[in-house]
Amino acid sequence: MPRLRLPARFESLDPFLAFIADQGEAAGFRSIRRGEVQLVVEEAVVNIIRHAYPGHAGDIELRWEAGSEPGRVVLEIEDEGVPFDLRSAPAPDLRSGIEERPIGGLGIHFIRS
Repeated sequence: MPRLRLPARFESLDPFLAFIADQGEAAGFRSIRRGEVQLVVEEAVVNIIRHAYPGHAGDIELRWEAGSEPGRVVLEIEDEGVPFDLRSAPAPDLRSGIEERPIGGLGIHFIRS
């Protein structure tokens, strides 16, 4: 299983995204699908960088595993920082106009979708 482990710093974001692009290309994913996967990884990694390691350093490990069907992938993103249960976050308000919504809050929606 291909994996990449880097420090939880913003300088690591581009290498994580390049890893996803390379793995997606090797798996035969179309460009648009690679972009979708990169968006999900970016949202998760940025949130880990911002919230998982307050006051101390840590790492993030990203693992890529081909799914059981063509065009599917299983991604595992692991850190040893402050725990966060994605399932505990409320669903975002997708009905209100963009001007009426608070900034942020869509990352979890992207990851779930």
